[in-house]
Amino acid sequence: WGITGNHVAALQLPFFHIGGPNIFMVPLVHVGGTTILCRGFDVDETFDLIESAGITHYVAVPTMYQMLQAHPRWETADFAKLELVISGGAACPLPIMQKFWDRGVDFKMGYGLTEASGNNFWLPPERVREKTTSVGFPIFHIDMKIVDENGDECPPDVAGELLIKGANVTPGYWRRPEATAETIRDGWLHTGDLAVKDAEGFFTIKGRSKDMFISGGENVYPAEVESVMLAYPGIAEAALVGIPHEQWGEVGKACLVVTDPEGFDQTVPRRAACQIQAAETRRSASRTPQDGHRQDRQEAPRRRSIVSVPTITTSRTITTSRLTTRVLFHGPDDGIPVLFLHGNLTSATWWEETMVALPAGYRGIAPDQRGYGSADPAAKIDQGDG
Repeated sequence: WGITGNHVAALQLPFFHIGGPNIFMVPLVHVGGTTILCRGFDVDETFDLIESAGITHYVAVPTMYQMLQAHPRWETADFAKLELVISGGAACPLPIMQKFWDRGVDFKMGYGLTEASGNNFWLPPERVREKTTSVGFPIFHIDMKIVDENGDECPPDVAGELLIKGANVTPGYWRRPEATAETIRDGWLHTGDLAVKDAEGFFTIKGRSKDMFISGGENVYPAEVESVMLAYPGIAEAALVGIPHEQWGEVGKACLVVTDPEGFDQTVPRRAACQIQAAETRRSASRTPQDGHRQDRQEAPRRRSIVSVPTITTSRTITTSRLTTRVLFHGPDDGIPVLFLHGNLTSATWWEETMVALPAGYRGIAPDQRGYGSADPAAKIDQGDG
């Protein structure tokens, strides 16, 4: 990564996430660099650190970058000392990256997970704007491969599950031998993340396998559509989830936060999906079928909508991690819409604050340890895999 003793990083991510200590702090310890420990993330403090504390390296999650770019100080901030800015934790929308590039900042997406110690890839600075969605090449001493559902290695440009092998991979989960045996097989860590590798060896993370849905025989990766939707004016946040459809099996339901609900053009999600489909059609046409990997994308029906009418248009939202949040907008029979959050359980205080912050007219159902909604005792919603 080119880190030296002259570099300085701010640590604002929590220590209970691998991204806190491992992305920059541990490497800086090895080379004698500087880490500034912060109590948390504060937008004004972040601008102060960038402009006055000599910060050269910075890592955050996309939500933090959105908050920085929405702040009045963004336009006048001096980023001259920043050498490297990395986004992690979730797929970073292209518009966020573009705004950093426009300010002359080397901004790129990273990829890591606790089971593999955080840092796994490196994207050369001279290829960042060319390979906008890529995380780059595997770093030294780490083996990577992408496999299909049968465990066979995928050819270039075909999506499959990313597997990682190396000394950076955990020996297992504490006192959970079954989970260890399921996740680490023959030394390979099965990440559960979908990825592709192009002919040059650049890796691109497509998203979580559980987030992907299939519409009319096509794999749809929500992060791709969300990134395009966020490029449209008036959209502050976007999420895409798959819902059942009689003809196509599943279609995408766009959940949007917009700045002007009355004037918002509700055809935006469909247009964004069309952009993704057009790009995929061009990629598919250029692929050469290889033995054992049929090129289904050319054969799947093309005339369809993978995105339905957006569910919400409100200027108020709850900001949570894209990786641990799913959205369900089909409420109980009383017609009250439900915002259903599930994933990693957090503190009861956090859930109480979240319930208070719900937009008017919405009811929140927070999971308890039994997998039921505890905010509304009358609504017993099975959380499934949450």
